[in-house]
Amino acid sequence: MVKKKRRYNIIQKLENLRSVSVIMLIISLLLFTLAIIVESAFFSSMFLLLAMVLLITWTLAYSHIGEKIKKLNS
Repeated sequence: MVKKKRRYNIIQKLENLRSVSVIMLIISLLLFTLAIIVESAFFSSMFLLLAMVLLITWTLAYSHIGEKIKKLNS
């Protein structure tokens, strides 16, 4: 019983991390949009760089969390 409850708690925490990673995706898309709108080349490139880093981090985190949840469910 305790083991099942612990597993359920871990899965819930991973699901919460997944929602945080989706927020990171939204922020990176906003940074892409901001990079297009801003006319300064320096700030535009910095926004693009930050957005790319967030997008790569989101991809890695989302897939890793998905694998962990799949492993715990099986």
